[in-house]
Amino acid sequence: MSKPVWMFTATALLLSGCGGAPAGGGNAAAPEATPAASTAAAASDFDATNACAILPADKVTAVTGLKVDSANLGTVVEPGEGTAGFSTCNYSFAGGGTLAFFARQSPVDDNTPEAIARTRKELTDNMGATIVDVPGLGTAAFSAEQMHQLHVFFAGNRYIYFMSPAPPAGKPIGEAELALAKAVIG
Repeated sequence: MSKPVWMFTATALLLSGCGGAPAGGGNAAAPEATPAASTAAAASDFDATNACAILPADKVTAVTGLKVDSANLGTVVEPGEGTAGFSTCNYSFAGGGTLAFFARQSPVDDNTPEAIARTRKELTDNMGATIVDVPGLGTAAFSAEQMHQLHVFFAGNRYIYFMSPAPPAGKPIGEAELALAKAVIG
């Protein structure tokens, strides 16, 4: 397994265990969802088990200006009682280059400051990433530029990230990932 694919898989597995109880106390009760929040989530087209439907190839082409040759649904994990569901979509661009999109949704609001800090720490400690905050995007967002990654936490229980092991030519991949993240979270 190549190092970029290994890093993507390791990060996905790291985050797949999140979602049971909020980070921190262990005995803390999960936050109750308000009826308005539940209705908004139900009306959303954010299905974390189908990342390619969240961000279809034609939308990636429209947002980035880079032609997508193919989009393939990768790892899919169905949510369980108290566990998050997630999936990946892998895009190949005309003229070369790839991009992976990971989408995750938990049944509880687990995007706590502690969970976000753990993700940052795992990236720096285990993968040697240099983290750069991206203000004004979701609840928290940061990039690991040398790894061509953008991580975004939003809506209390949703998390997405982009990774480009082989960035396409044309638009700088960091700009493309930022534009795509904005398209996903609105």
